[in-house]
Amino acid sequence: MAAQKLTRGRFVQIIIMLTLLITAFFWRTVTHESTLELSCEAKKECVFYADNTRFSVQLGEGDMLIETDKEGWILEPTSPESTLEKNALSWSIFFPKYNNEITIKLSSPEGEQKAITIRRI
Repeated sequence: MAAQKLTRGRFVQIIIMLTLLITAFFWRTVTHESTLELSCEAKKECVFYADNTRFSVQLGEGDMLIETDKEGWILEPTSPESTLEKNALSWSIFFPKYNNEITIKLSSPEGEQKAITIRRI
């Protein structure tokens, strides 16, 4: 294949495509929402960290207790079958016994959100 001259139109096309690819890469990087997956044994305590804040999870048969040391966090279960009771620095989540995993949405005081899946093993 013979080499061709780089025309002005072809050069503009290359620059536009390069700009689109770089923009898409940065957009996906900025809007990426990480999901933390945690496997817990029933009746045992599991620990996870979000933004340097410690959360402990105590898993029961049909409930879960999540405790933390810092205020300002908002926790919401994503399952419609789950109910939530909030205390000062803890949350009690009740969910059906047949459900072996539950996903919760955790919002930091700064507004950052994380999805956390807790699986019973």
